[in-house]
Amino acid sequence: MHYETFLFTRNQRQDFTAFIRPALLTNKEVSRIGGIFNYISDISRLTPEFPSLYCFPLGEYVMLLRHYSSDRKHAGRAIGVIEGIAVRKGESGFLDILPQCVQQQTSLLNVIGTVSDIEVQETETSADHEWKGSSASKTLEPFVGAFLTRRDQDRLFLPFTAGGRDMLVTTLADRRFTLPPFFAFGTNSDVLTQLERQARIDIVSFFKTDRASFRNRHTNRVSGSLDGNEDDTTPDPSMELRAALQDERNLRPRAPAKTHEGDDEEADEETLVGSDSISIRAFKTPKPAKAALDAESVDEHDENDSTILTMRQVRDRIRAEEAAAKQNEVEDRPARDPIHWLLNLVSSIISPNKPK
Repeated sequence: MHYETFLFTRNQRQDFTAFIRPALLTNKEVSRIGGIFNYISDISRLTPEFPSLYCFPLGEYVMLLRHYSSDRKHAGRAIGVIEGIAVRKGESGFLDILPQCVQQQTSLLNVIGTVSDIEVQETETSADHEWKGSSASKTLEPFVGAFLTRRDQDRLFLPFTAGGRDMLVTTLADRRFTLPPFFAFGTNSDVLTQLERQARIDIVSFFKTDRASFRNRHTNRVSGSLDGNEDDTTPDPSMELRAALQDERNLRPRAPAKTHEGDDEEADEETLVGSDSISIRAFKTPKPAKAALDAESVDEHDENDSTILTMRQVRDRIRAEEAAAKQNEVEDRPARDPIHWLLNLVSSIISPNKPK
């Protein structure tokens, strides 16, 4: 099997760019990759030893990428690395090597490790490489069979843990797959929505997924458990991704189906996910200030005739109509016009000292 390599990062001299790219990958497609992963705002949790892992089609290739934070910084912010391999569509053997690439990602997807000094690296086209490794052994696990049965309606969700990654390898090694299943292991709903525009993503792990389950493709709600207990569909509360990260320790527990101001990017775990969906955070708007509401209320009272009038406005309106009546010399109007008679009555109640 032949493959090419991909490396997208930045150095101190040059902004984020594809320092190494496959020959047929266009500038637009490189920008597409950058745009997709830009939906992950905090990469400090991702390391070369435990990165996010993705497999999805793009242009002429199927991309197998990992995403993590490098030890380098620019303007005080961590510099991310997106790297991996690209296999041309239709290339035989990719399904066989996929489990091993995930299992040994620290070495097999470590493209930046082939660069002597990233600070002086110039952009270049990837060489054509030939796979010389062995294929992973095939497995037949019951939960994978269950997933294949429900694949049209559900995704397989795995915990973003070492155990979850082992389950991913087990799933990819199952010989009942005839084509590579696309996956996003360590992501959020915004990235998943973007990837769904490229192809159907079958296997997913959000950053705070801590329990394996099946989830409906359209609602993203838990629809079944891997142990076959269909009544056990209530998701566990979200847990921290890294117990060692102090800032993650202090996060308060929250119900999976709710979002609040200040929640992190995983707050959308239970929202709709699909090609026509967007994050609910896009609908968040600041509440108007009380002064603005008061001003709007005053304007509405002034412009809307159906608004209840104040006593002063009633009296002013009565006086205006009385002046108009005198000007037109319609002396008998109160007897014929019940509305005017009613207004006169209200005027007499408000101003009892007025001569009758």
